[in-house]
This record gives sequence, structure tokens and C-alpha cells, in this order.
Amino acid sequence: MLRVRLIKPKRFEALTFTRSDLVRIGAKAIETVTQRCARGQNVNDRASKPLSASYRAKKIALGQPGIRNEMFSGSMLGALTVVEADQNHVTVGFTRQAELVKASKNQDRDPFFGLSKGDEAKVVYFAERLLLNKSRR
Repeated sequence: MLRVRLIKPKRFEALTFTRSDLVRIGAKAIETVTQRCARGQNVNDRASKPLSASYRAKKIALGQPGIRNEMFSGSMLGALTVVEADQNHVTVGFTRQAELVKASKNQDRDPFFGLSKGDEAKVVYFAERLLLNKSRR
């Protein structure tokens, strides 16, 4: 004997990111890059190249760590912001041309700008948590 049960269909809504979500994800990316740089790590999650002896001495004399952490004045990494965001993507960049020039020169010396594997894992986890929280509403 064949049994058939009728089940009322449930409507599923696709969960997507809003512009606001992507701005938050971009802010998380900036936070992770800044924290990595503060530890003196480059975009490959490895120790950054050592500073020249004179620049290292100058930083130490000013009470700063003698490592390449992209934070001599704080203005370059402080100029990082979300420059564009919509439902499909987010772009992080610099708000001031002078900081972009400094970043380009530092990038040539030892790549720091971008998401390392560790940064990416943190940002993806953050994004997953955003979607999970949306699904619980």
C-alpha cells in the first residue's frame, strides 16, 4: 500500500548582504589588516622586512617598536576606509592621495596591503556570522 502525505510548502527567502553589511565587512577587513601590520607582519602573514638601521633607531628613539608596522604616524593606516560598497562588493582604499603614495612605496618595499590568508579567514568568518544572524531573525 502506498501512503502519500501532503506537506505545506515552506517559503525560503534567499539571504543576501545589504550595502550596510558590506560596509561592516569592509570595516572588519580594515581592522584585520591594521592589526596584522601592528604585529609587524606582511600580506603573507610573515614578519615584515627589517627597517634600515637609521630608521629603526629613529622609531625606537620616539618610543615606537623598531619593526616595520606601517604606523610611524598612524596617518596612512588611519586613512583606510570603505570607498565603495553595494550589494555585490566592497572596496577598501585610502581617503587621501598622500597616504596612497606612501602606501604604494611601502607596498613596493614589502607588500602589506591586501588580505592575507589569516585576514581573509577572519573576514569570511565575520561575514558568515552576519548571514547566520540574519537567518535567525
